[in-house]
Order: sequence, then structure tokens, then C-alpha cells
Amino acid sequence: MFAHKGVKSALEDRSLKQQVEDTKIHANLLQEYLRVDSGLPVDVNTDVWEGRVLLTGVVDAEKKREAVLSIARGDPRIKAVYDHILIGSPDEVERNRAAVKTQPAMERDIVKLSRIASDAWIEAKLKAQFLATEGVNSVNYRWQSMRNKVYVIGRARTEVEKKLVLQIIRGTKGVIHIEEYIQVKPVQK
Repeated sequence: MFAHKGVKSALEDRSLKQQVEDTKIHANLLQEYLRVDSGLPVDVNTDVWEGRVLLTGVVDAEKKREAVLSIARGDPRIKAVYDHILIGSPDEVERNRAAVKTQPAMERDIVKLSRIASDAWIEAKLKAQFLATEGVNSVNYRWQSMRNKVYVIGRARTEVEKKLVLQIIRGTKGVIHIEEYIQVKPVQK
């Protein structure tokens, strides 16, 4: 798995310096979430791309959502915060946390990112479609599906690539809405 991640990183259009900075931002956010509630790293999906942060997930109180936003907005390295954290019942949050705890370590990320079967299917289908589509550099995108709404952040090399990515998402069965934070930025040579 580590080798695959290294290959994936090498293929990204982000510079190595930016990848490292985004990883540091991500790690810092998760550490700060733990100070508020030990379950927040499970409850909140945090995707960082070129200093921009996409927050999705479900928490059981507005106070926790506000704490996460305050943490993210308080980091001077972060250029933008896109908030899509939902408020759910304490039972829903506890079910999500329990599902992650019962999974083998290698499957935890899948369960965390895909809280219900429909969202898991949407995410898997998007991954396959992005990988199979010529002109889409899938390693430049991070996406989450929450309650059949897809949230995507990343970088397209061209406007055509961005339109293609959005067309794939729109055409995926089960997707009812898209929130996109894709920047068009040609590769620096």
C-alpha cells in the first residue's frame, strides 16, 4: 500500500512541497480535533488540496461543527475552508463510530468515508470511472459522497477535464447533488 501511495503522489500535479504541506495541515487538523472530541477524526472527513480544506461528515452537535470550523479557520496555512459537515443524531454518529471500530484496519478508511451502502457504491463507481476515462488525472481529486451528495475538491489541468469530471459525477446513478471545488490550473513545466 505504501508503494502505491508513493506512485500516486508522484503522479499528482501538486508539487512535492505542496503535498508535504497539505499532509502537515491534515495531520494538524486531526490532532486538534482530538482535543475537542476523540471521535471527531472519524466523524469529519478532512480533504486538503493545495491549502484548501473540504470538510464533510456528520457530528451530533452544532457546537462540535463550530469547533472544527474554528480549528480549520485558525490555521494560517489554509487558504479556504469548504464546510459541508452535517448535524445528525447522537445515535447516527455512534453507529458510524462503531462501524469504523469493528472493521479490520485496512478497511477502516472505506467505512469511514462511506457511511452507507449507497455512498460507498457512488464513491467506488466514481473512482473506477475516473481511472478509466482518458483525459482525467484522477490522483488530482478527492471526493466524498454523503447522503448521495458528492463533494469534490482538486485540480483540473484544463477546463475540458473539469467539465468531464463533473459530467462523470452527474451521470453516476444515485448522485442527487454536486458541490465542487475544482480549480483549473495547467501543469507547471
